[in-house]
Amino acid sequence: MKRKKTPETPDVCVPVRATTKKKLKERVGERHPEDLTGKKKPEACEDVLLKKKKRKEKPGHVDDEESADVVESRRSGELVPAGTEMDGVEDEEEEEELSPEEMRVLERKLKKIRKKEEKKKQKEEAKGQKATPLLHKTDRLYTNHVTGGSCPSKARIPGKTVVITGANTGIGKETARELARRGGRIIMGCRDMGKCEEAAREIRGSTLNPHVYARHVDLASIKSVRRFAEEINREEDRVDILINNAGVMRCPPGKTEDGFDMQLGVNYLGHFLLTNLLLDKLRDSAPSRVINLSSLAHAVGEIDFEDLNWDRKKFNTKKAYCQSKLAVVLFTRELARRLEGTRVTVSALHPGVVATDLGRHTGMHQSHFSSTVLSPVFFLLTKSPELGAQPGVYLSVAEELAGVSGRYYDVMTEKDPAPQALDRETAIKLWDISASLVGLETTVSPPSSPSL
Repeated sequence: MKRKKTPETPDVCVPVRATTKKKLKERVGERHPEDLTGKKKPEACEDVLLKKKKRKEKPGHVDDEESADVVESRRSGELVPAGTEMDGVEDEEEEEELSPEEMRVLERKLKKIRKKEEKKKQKEEAKGQKATPLLHKTDRLYTNHVTGGSCPSKARIPGKTVVITGANTGIGKETARELARRGGRIIMGCRDMGKCEEAAREIRGSTLNPHVYARHVDLASIKSVRRFAEEINREEDRVDILINNAGVMRCPPGKTEDGFDMQLGVNYLGHFLLTNLLLDKLRDSAPSRVINLSSLAHAVGEIDFEDLNWDRKKFNTKKAYCQSKLAVVLFTRELARRLEGTRVTVSALHPGVVATDLGRHTGMHQSHFSSTVLSPVFFLLTKSPELGAQPGVYLSVAEELAGVSGRYYDVMTEKDPAPQALDRETAIKLWDISASLVGLETTVSPPSSPSL
């Protein structure tokens, strides 16, 4: 007999049926005949465990046959040693309970089966990875620079005015939509007024925010930028957030209305002028924020002061783009230095690799090879404009970033910019040349003891 404690019999010996390994296999086989080969499926083991555990969980439950044996044992006064087989006691498969040891054996077998299935699954996945090594080598890039996720801040901005350039499409449009959803008054500055009006109507409808307005500005024209800034200063009581989003990427050789290289003019000089013209409004509305969209490409950029606009050397669209984005980071740090103590903060942002029209000049879709082979891979490495807008939204509203200025963000993580972006002498020289190029007679003066 095996000693067993029950509510009715605190300490008595009860008969235990012999449940051999063979019978255990047969029991599993009765429920799952296909498992008689010994290759039991997890479902078979789980079925036995579940039934036995449920029976044990019933309070005060004792099998009828066991109760009779206990009574008989009490009458005779005999104690049968645990594990001794008793004549006349037959195994009843439906009522039989597994001993703790048998339960442990069965559980171990179940774990082994699951472990084998897990290894098989991992082998299949590994086999698939070997077939597509390029995609798996880009996992880290995808995680760090592409996805980024949604803005973690739930802060709302009712009563605050947001000015966004290039807001009729892509990241700019989705940034405008999200900030409108959070209650902001949105001024969308765009070159194509038809598309801008259409985007503004769409955003008003989707967010139920009536305070979304379309305004004309062409960053490739100094005259247009000045006119836009005058309208903002005249018509708006405040400017709490300025997002310099508009840009062009690796476009063909071309000049702005004022003779600047197109990428330098739109991506940097136009925003340099606009920001300076709105500084009084930003300071009056403090605490306020300026977000400049840059790019990871700034890391390979160089500022050529001898030929900023590619008038003498052979034009290289990639280098021109990288130069313009490096200029944005240098401008961000120098502006933050000059605005110390004003409660106007400035940030530079690489939003990630986003599927927008910005890369229409890169040649990705201009050949059969690119459109059929590279395009699907590129698609896997890009995120939607909705996700691409989240970093800009985060820098605009996050309460934990209040007072943080002069920083560079890779998606939503603060990072150190490239070494050439930390050169203060280059930043000051670029500022002075830029002010001269766009015709700014006065600009904000640097502090007496700079910290950046």
